[in-house]
Amino acid sequence: MINFNLGRLLSFVVTFFIVSTVTFSVHAQSVEDGEKLYKANCTACHMIDKKLIGPPLLGISEKYSEEWLIKWIKNSSEMIASGDPQAVAIYEEYNKSPMTAFLHFSDEDVLNILAYIEAAPSMKEALVGSSETVGEAVLESESSDYVLLA
Repeated sequence: MINFNLGRLLSFVVTFFIVSTVTFSVHAQSVEDGEKLYKANCTACHMIDKKLIGPPLLGISEKYSEEWLIKWIKNSSEMIASGDPQAVAIYEEYNKSPMTAFLHFSDEDVLNILAYIEAAPSMKEALVGSSETVGEAVLESESSDYVLLA
């Protein structure tokens, strides 16, 4: 019985370590910094969930590798010129309009933007939920005991 409990404990510790490591690496990026960078640099051409001048960005991290996205965001023209098949396909799909180069972004800046893009839908849901609650409270406070006669 002692060996069984020790085995379960060891299994739990290993699982906890793996989950903690993955969670830390995902949350190591600053969503707040990413939001600021996104709003200052990306919103002229992109929306999270709708096509604008450029493609919608929701799910972009599942579609392309982190390394590829860093290169693309920093200098899409270089990737197109090198013949990268994914870069050329996007270029062709969007009327041969290259994405603005962001050579001044660090890799960390790009990762922060990607973290914000990933978190934005849940942030929006939280905001909508809280505004509905506020709206309901306002509506309730606007009720009165007066009767209007016409």
